[in-house]
Amino acid sequence: MEPSITPSLTRSRENVQSFPLIKYAVTTEAVKKYVAFRRSADQGTRPYYGRLEEVKQIPIQPACNGTINRELALLKHAFYLGWKSTPRKVVTVPYIPLLEEHNVRKGFFEHEQFLALRTALPEYIRRAVTFAHFTGCRCGEILALVWPQVGLIARVVRLEPGTTKNDEARTLPLTTELYETLAMQKSIRDTKFPGVPVGVFQ
Repeated sequence: MEPSITPSLTRSRENVQSFPLIKYAVTTEAVKKYVAFRRSADQGTRPYYGRLEEVKQIPIQPACNGTINRELALLKHAFYLGWKSTPRKVVTVPYIPLLEEHNVRKGFFEHEQFLALRTALPEYIRRAVTFAHFTGCRCGEILALVWPQVGLIARVVRLEPGTTKNDEARTLPLTTELYETLAMQKSIRDTKFPGVPVGVFQ
């Protein structure tokens, strides 16, 4: 039977996992049809929950290549898990091609631009922005940082497994400016919140 291409493989891990892998054969051609569907403007509607519990239907927008690739990656991983199982849950693993992505990050700050931006920011956020600028850490990694991860004597910050994007631990050396930034932040913590287990930039 020809695989049915429906909008079930969208938006979330749960939807991807509900794709009818057993009822229908998932082939490379079926995946290509799904990709064409996700890039089209004719995908129906989805519920939108507004204020005061108002629910209305809005059109589903065409997905970008990055979004489609994330959905296909979940499908590929499901096949991989089925293939790795004992006994195997799938007989063959189809070729699932991914799309090209052209979302390379652009527009990095020169140091002078960073200094001008930092000066214009409120005082309470400047040290977190300084940490982000010199380490390249993501917002979630910075806000999750706690003092046991900071070694001022060794001049390093340790990002624990599970707190980074790829779930791998990282050790960040502290430059002079970063060291001074964290030392000042710790002085503020010790003065205003002594003994309270607050985050580094909270």
